[in-house]
Amino acid sequence: MDGNILVIDPDEMHSQRFRRALTNLPLIAEYYDSIENLPSQLDITKYQAIIIDLDDKMPAKATLEAWRRQNSHLSILGFSAQSFHPELSEVIGQYLFACLKKPIEADELTFFLKSIFDSFAGDDAGS
Repeated sequence: MDGNILVIDPDEMHSQRFRRALTNLPLIAEYYDSIENLPSQLDITKYQAIIIDLDDKMPAKATLEAWRRQNSHLSILGFSAQSFHPELSEVIGQYLFACLKKPIEADELTFFLKSIFDSFAGDDAGS
């Protein structure tokens, strides 16, 4: 399950939960506190997953589409304190692999990341 993930979370305390949850996984995680603080020349192709706080500013649909064009294997996970986001229904339906509840639970996060990376490994084997 080696790979790279990008975590976008404005809450430093919550980011620490991610760090603890990911400690025993063979992943390289990069953390940013907002979409606006992502590098302008972000190489999206090096990530297998992006994890985004849905309670913060969600990337524009055009950004999500561009990320998918650049990396067709990219999986996007959202997380939120809310159970319903009617304003994001189209984005959630088209782009999100899963939506996790805040606060993040290590077992749930591990399950979804393993699913993503197992799928990614299977796609590479079939290529």
